[in-house]
Amino acid sequence: MLRRLYDADGNEIAGTRDDNGGTGRNASLTFTATETDTHYIEARGKRLQTGTYTVQVTDATPDLGDIQFGGDRDWFAVDLEAGKTYGIDLEGSDANQGTLYDPYLYGIHDASGNLIPDTANDDGGDLLLDSRLAFIAPETATNYIAAGAYRGETGTYKLSVTAFDDDAHSAERALAERDRTRTRGR
Repeated sequence: MLRRLYDADGNEIAGTRDDNGGTGRNASLTFTATETDTHYIEARGKRLQTGTYTVQVTDATPDLGDIQFGGDRDWFAVDLEAGKTYGIDLEGSDANQGTLYDPYLYGIHDASGNLIPDTANDDGGDLLLDSRLAFIAPETATNYIAAGAYRGETGTYKLSVTAFDDDAHSAERALAERDRTRTRGR
């Protein structure tokens, strides 16, 4: 359970409590800092439960990619672990993650640059024109993700890769839940 977040002075930040907001019984919280400073996370078990846990903080500040001309494709190197499931999102203006109207995921390529079959995606995201793919890495290696646009469009976009401990179906559910949470926040 994420009990709450505190600012640098130890003051509780309102609205920063979560229990079961993540996948399964895991807690998950999206927090936008209003200032650059140290923040503190209080985590605990529910009803005096004991055990181990991991706190993961991810900077969700969009590092936007840019499709600069018709036919432009950006390639991103990612290190993937064999058997692990990854959710890959390519988002543009539909998700307020840039100016690209219709992002197109041109696929995942292996370490030699060969396209891995069935890894291209257009309009598979929760929002109308965004691309999404759940992918189970066949081997531990550096892979390449090719991002572009549909029909020669130009603009900025955000590519994100999220690792999941479960299968591809669970990854799809987690990505869909994240989108529902994001949509409610608009």
